[in-house]
Amino acid sequence: MNSSRLALLRVAAPIILTAVCVSCVGNIGFVGLIAPHISRFILRGGQTTLLLGSAVSGALLVILADSIGRLAFLPLQLPAGIIISLIGGPFFCYCSGSAGTVFNGSYMRLFFSLLILLSFFARATEPVQVFTDDLGRKVTVPAHPKRIVSLHDLDITIPLIELGVPPVASHGRTRPDGSHFIRSGALLTGVDFDNSSIAFIGTADIDIEAIVAAKPDLIITEPTRNTPIEQLEKIAPTVSIDHLKGGAPEIYRKLAELTGTQSQLAILERRYQAQINALKATLDSQKITVSVIQANQGKINVMHSYHSLGRVLRDAGFRFPPLIESIPEGGRMDVSAERLPELDADFVFATWRGDTGAKPQDELAAMEKVMPGWCQFLTACRSGRYVLISREEAISNSFASLGLMAAQIQSQIAGRPLPEAK
Repeated sequence: MNSSRLALLRVAAPIILTAVCVSCVGNIGFVGLIAPHISRFILRGGQTTLLLGSAVSGALLVILADSIGRLAFLPLQLPAGIIISLIGGPFFCYCSGSAGTVFNGSYMRLFFSLLILLSFFARATEPVQVFTDDLGRKVTVPAHPKRIVSLHDLDITIPLIELGVPPVASHGRTRPDGSHFIRSGALLTGVDFDNSSIAFIGTADIDIEAIVAAKPDLIITEPTRNTPIEQLEKIAPTVSIDHLKGGAPEIYRKLAELTGTQSQLAILERRYQAQINALKATLDSQKITVSVIQANQGKINVMHSYHSLGRVLRDAGFRFPPLIESIPEGGRMDVSAERLPELDADFVFATWRGDTGAKPQDELAAMEKVMPGWCQFLTACRSGRYVLISREEAISNSFASLGLMAAQIQSQIAGRPLPEAK
């Protein structure tokens, strides 16, 4: 072996060996091995000095490697393990030269044979991307996460299932009998806790230990969740997605970007657009007024766009009463009973909640508590154009829900006589 090739091997071998060590024992474990040697070369003091120097040099090495990986190659961010390998390799090379160690002959072949064997077991470096979440945080996340934990079933879990990347653990709901379920999960996707490998991590109070046990490589939460994001990001990279910013289209776009499933999203969007086109071809929507109302603790709750139901109505071109149009996009308001006539329209939609055992009659009773004889104040109700729809179908941010709403709207309105134009 000529001298130049031997020199190259003497430089490359320690770097490769260092990378293998980092892959096997992790960044911190390897730093724990190398820090005492760094301290010995720099300080050359007694035992106490070396111990203190090891602690300081180890911490500084981790900080230095992490800073270089994050800042030196922007917009690309390198894992700290790569930087540690590049630092540790030359250091080992220096140690080898200082000790007069020479690799040659059968020892050289044995060394590289073992090195190649170990490399097969070394953990490959995962590609990463930088994602800006709805809190304005720039988070380094896996480019293709495989173990996602979701902290909201309707807004995150169901969209992930539709995109083909179901989470390994999810927030959910609890029935009176103690069993758990993903709200609208079985209804819209066929997937629930009882027929999948998705683990339940809690309802309002999230079980941190359950999240840790799921071994996530990405956690997706919402700004309204009770669990502090500072606590979650200690477990795995954590991003926050706000369902009020842009609604379902933005939720899906962000989740597709996070998971690399843009092609699946394009298929879902194509199907939905075909459903909207069919709805427009059937109904002259621009000549029809609609509103969506919901009884809420003695008042009437209205939204600019009522989840999936509202999105389909707006995308199809239906018109809304001025009171609803005055609500900012993504907003909602409670209306007193006296203003109920301002919510009248050709068709008035309302929803009833079935996942808790309620019936459509319960929504009618709730409206009666808001205003006795309320139906007489709505032309749509007096004329039989007050339409009740399952809330589980109407409120989910899912393409399955959008398709159901398009079919419901078409079947409820098509062919029915409309009031004469005033």
